[in-house]
Amino acid sequence: MVSDLRASTAGSRDSVKLVRKYVGYKEFAKFVSSSDDFFAVRRFDRVHCRLLLRLQDQISELEEQLDLLDSKLSDRECEDVDNGTVRSDRKEREDILNSLYAAVSKYGRFSPFIRFCGASKLINSRRLSLPIPAAQGRAKGTRSDNPQYETVVV
Repeated sequence: MVSDLRASTAGSRDSVKLVRKYVGYKEFAKFVSSSDDFFAVRRFDRVHCRLLLRLQDQISELEEQLDLLDSKLSDRECEDVDNGTVRSDRKEREDILNSLYAAVSKYGRFSPFIRFCGASKLINSRRLSLPIPAAQGRAKGTRSDNPQYETVVV
């Protein structure tokens, strides 16, 4: 009797292993995707926002580098440079533009996420509510319906 119980327990462990081997995520994904009612996955909003903020900062830094270089190369006291061509552009500007292209392309891949979360309203309105300590008071050009938050025009 004890040996039958052990054989039965061992058999059920083997069948669980077989279920995991032959069913697993493949069948789970098939089931979850079979109906909108079952389809529930995380959006990772906080992680997406962190990555977007990081990319925004990288793009801003590159944009600043490009502006500084353009300003330097447009100065009267700078060597004679043709700023009106792309084909024979300076290596330094080409490197910055290539980096900008890569960063903006990555940023563009987040567009569906931004639209999905309704963040496009925030971006399009160019208004952002930020917590500002009361001691700082109100900045010029801001208004607020809630004293804890300021609507800042960016």
